Amino acid sequence: MKEVLATIQKSYLPRIEGGNATWSVTSNIPVAVLAQQWAEPRLLVQLGDLTDLETKQGVLRLYFNYHAQIDPQLVYDVFWGFQLNAI
Repeated sequence: MKEVLATIQKSYLPRIEGGNATWSVTSNIPVAVLAQQWAEPRLLVQLGDLTDLETKQGVLRLYFNYHAQIDPQLVYDVFWGFQLNAI
């Protein structure tokens, strides 16, 4: 999952001037936070949790949400907190 998201981060997501774009990735549950200023995505799920992700006809569906230039660590902490409260 991390390699797939890293490829998407480097090749498909738009870059903004100033270099501080932040995205979250979801698929039924929060999956990761990507940031233009980070070298790699930061996952919010353990690999064993991938069965909880949304699929349609055997294809994994990922949704990318743009958070403008919000501090990516803040976005990560908020999503991490949601997961802790859901347990």
